[in-house]
Order: sequence, then structure tokens, then C-alpha cells
Amino acid sequence: MLTLTVGCLRCSRTLHRNLLYHVLRWPMETYDITPKGRIITRLTKDINTVDLVLPFDWRICINHSFLNVYYIALLQMRVASSETPTCKERNN
Repeated sequence: MLTLTVGCLRCSRTLHRNLLYHVLRWPMETYDITPKGRIITRLTKDINTVDLVLPFDWRICINHSFLNVYYIALLQMRVASSETPTCKERNN
């Protein structure tokens, strides 16, 4: 989970830098035409997705993967123990 957190922080930092870099270099006409609220809303949606939604979704995905591996291991042990003959069956 620590690796996931570090990766999300790096991704977030890269996105913030790129957004700020490109927004500051837009032509002045863009600011005259586009309302400030629309620009801010667009940027906050992107940042919200990277900062909150993606890490949560990745954690759910990793948790489900571990649960699937755990259930498969339990199922394998159960099948293996049910197919192994017992001592009484061998003597007959």
C-alpha cells in the first residue's frame, strides 16, 4: 500500500505541475472568452480524480485481488484434502 500511495503522490504532483504550466501559458484571449469558474471547475475535477478517486479504486482492486488469491488457495486445499484417500480406504 505504501508503493501505491507514493505512486499516487508522484502522479498528483506531475498533474499539478503540468496543469499549472499549461494554464499559465494559455493565450490571453482564452481568459477573456472562458469564464474563470469553468476553468477552475475543470481543473478541480481533474485534480479530484487523481487525488481521491484513483487511489481509492486502486486499493479496492488490490484488495479484491488478494481476496481472490486467498479464496483460490482455500478451495485448492479443500479439494486436495477431499481427494486424498484416508488410511481406512487404503486397507480395504
